[in-house]
Amino acid sequence: MWAEEVDDNPPWNAYILRRPMAGAMATPEGELVPVQIPATRESFVARDERIAMDACETTIKHDPAYSEYAPRLPELNWQECEVSDDEWNARCARFVAVKHP
Repeated sequence: MWAEEVDDNPPWNAYILRRPMAGAMATPEGELVPVQIPATRESFVARDERIAMDACETTIKHDPAYSEYAPRLPELNWQECEVSDDEWNARCARFVAVKHP
């Protein structure tokens, strides 16, 4: 999750990045076939930083698509950092590439 100030109105964007995960899809014959669900990025716009961060946390608490993250919300520690867009994109790519059981 991250929030960033932007040159826009409203001036804040927030994002949730989810890693790819295993899923299943039914064939016309009714068989379940394993599929890879791609990484997703949820985004929100907000008028201030706190609202942007709250939107991320609320979505994770209540959206079944993020249920695996909800138990870890108490560990969340928002921190401020200054990185270039290129560095941030590289961090996101590394996050998505990590394999989990």
